Amino acid sequence: MATLLMPALVSAQATGGSFGGGDWGGSSSTPSYGGGGSYSPPSYDSPSYDYGSSNTGSSGSGGGDIRSVLIAVALFALVALVVFIWDRVDKVKAERHARFLAERGYRGPGQGAWKKADITALTLAIDWRARARVQQGLETMAKRGDPNSKNGRSRLLQETVRLLRDSRISWLYASIRNFRPMSQSSAQGIFSNLALDARARFSTDVIRSDSDGVHERAPAALRARPEEGPGVVVVTLLVASRRELADVRHADDAGSVDELLAIAAGVSRSDLIAIEVVWSPAADHDRLSTAELEALYPELARLAERSIGGRIFCGYCAGPYPEELPKCVHCGAPTPTPSVGA
Repeated sequence: MATLLMPALVSAQATGGSFGGGDWGGSSSTPSYGGGGSYSPPSYDSPSYDYGSSNTGSSGSGGGDIRSVLIAVALFALVALVVFIWDRVDKVKAERHARFLAERGYRGPGQGAWKKADITALTLAIDWRARARVQQGLETMAKRGDPNSKNGRSRLLQETVRLLRDSRISWLYASIRNFRPMSQSSAQGIFSNLALDARARFSTDVIRSDSDGVHERAPAALRARPEEGPGVVVVTLLVASRRELADVRHADDAGSVDELLAIAAGVSRSDLIAIEVVWSPAADHDRLSTAELEALYPELARLAERSIGGRIFCGYCAGPYPEELPKCVHCGAPTPTPSVGA
């Protein structure tokens, strides 16, 4: 019976979504991810300021000219101040990340092991209680985010990390991939393959945001099967950095997953080369049960319950919630009283 069910399980995932972008230093190879369009590394987004041209007539408007000059000077000073503050914040963030690595014995650029780029990859399965919120949050990022600029990619990374960390109590399974620093061309190839693998787990890109813009596609008519239950969502986060990223072990430990997310969040705007986020399912009626999850994502490890501090599962509805609460937040069943040792 298990053999007969396997094809159905493996082909169960129909929809997914993704967004991503990067700047690989003008490499001539442009990886194509299919479905949602091509992933083209954009150029560095250096700001340009156009103050326009003034056409001063011969009517003696000297006061207006002086005011225009003063306004232009004030605007220039304001822009310079904003750029200075932004760069300073970015430098402080980079220094903080460098200290974090140094405390763990990792070396930075120019210290022997560094070869221009490093990659980290996290795949995280999130349970049915947070599924819809995570799906909606990622879809909003895909529609409104800007994966084509350094600022936009950094913002997408921070928002993705925040969304995943806010769902910690609903983490179920995880997979972590560590890499050693390498040349940017090698890193680009590996990064592209990881993204392709994540997107190969589903057949229809419901939404894709990349250098070609936002692409949306209506999925085929779907109906959730009763045996699938409310379903889970799987999110893959890929980050490529110009600084070495500390390796994280123990994918079955929530603390390690949280540490990896902290490392990703610590990558500064100037160090971030590329980001890719892939999630599935993306359509509400395309449900993924935990049985299907284990067949489609055999590399994922179940997170140890002890590693998610304060979480218990309700004995009535099986939903996870903080153990300090007097009752289940999902169905209202009372929290069992710890038995006193005999």
